Amino acid sequence: MEDKMMRAMASDLKISSYENETTAQHGRRVLYSAIACWIKAVSMDCPLSQEQGITLGTSRRHINDKCSTVLNEMLKRYPHYQSWFETNSSTENPVNILRSRLLRHGDLVNVGFDTNVALAASERVQLTQHMGCSKGTVLESGSIYSGIATIDFIQQAAKFSPEPTSSAADWVVQYLKNAWWKQTDISNKGVEYFDPNKKSKNNQCWSSTLPDEVANVVLARHVVNKNDYEYLLYKPSELKIHRIDPFLKEQREYRRFMIGMRVLARNHVPITIIRYPDHINLKLRIHLPVKENILLESYAWPHNSITDKLEWDMSFLVWEYIKQYMTGIGLAIVEEIYG
Repeated sequence: MEDKMMRAMASDLKISSYENETTAQHGRRVLYSAIACWIKAVSMDCPLSQEQGITLGTSRRHINDKCSTVLNEMLKRYPHYQSWFETNSSTENPVNILRSRLLRHGDLVNVGFDTNVALAASERVQLTQHMGCSKGTVLESGSIYSGIATIDFIQQAAKFSPEPTSSAADWVVQYLKNAWWKQTDISNKGVEYFDPNKKSKNNQCWSSTLPDEVANVVLARHVVNKNDYEYLLYKPSELKIHRIDPFLKEQREYRRFMIGMRVLARNHVPITIIRYPDHINLKLRIHLPVKENILLESYAWPHNSITDKLEWDMSFLVWEYIKQYMTGIGLAIVEEIYG
């Protein structure tokens, strides 16, 4: 590492340098996890008093102001990290991004009419036979930081049953059984259709041409306002549509439709992992539904910038945990060996 301060941070967080990464890459990983650690620590500032059993928590603004000040001082010391932490939004900054990820992961909880946040009650969750995660902890003996999460490894574990993963294709089929349909035609109304048979490594498979049906339906979308879509399921032979619920759209479940329909068309979306001597680099060509994306933003480090959602670094054991969800929804893994 570059100096005593960064070495000390890496030691506290137990983040070792990878064999094939640069000093700057290691430093960015350390600082990224350190922000998460600081946010959790500042969430305990005050007021954490009780009023009739209700935790007041700490204001989001206080967390943002205090942690941003610390981060900015660190970036003055390490100016070559600055671009990695930059965002494209005027309303988004690294502290807000990490705080949101900690909330989704379960390290923080919303309190006070969701205006404040508090550290979650301490809880340990067994993820695999050899890996667990402690939530609601800042620094814990025996745990290491992986992304924003604190995890621990065990050599021998009791019998463990992994959480069952759901196939995106099965999910689509089950959804169609329960969908409510309306008699109408959507052709020639500025609609784009998703073609699950298109040989593409990503999901940029939209066009105005009606594709072949999969499971007797077509996934469609149309613009409802600038840069926003409404997603529909369409039965061309019956002239029926089903509007996908706004909540499912918010959870990016239309991406699960896209993945599942490509599985049903036997045209799986490929993802690439590069196996280094001491870690895994994952390269995605598609954006994931919220549920699966939370796994990556919790346990892995974004590779190219803090806002990168398509390339991630992680340990072998973390990948073994995440892999079951990637293959479970129907992504096809292409593995490469570094060098």
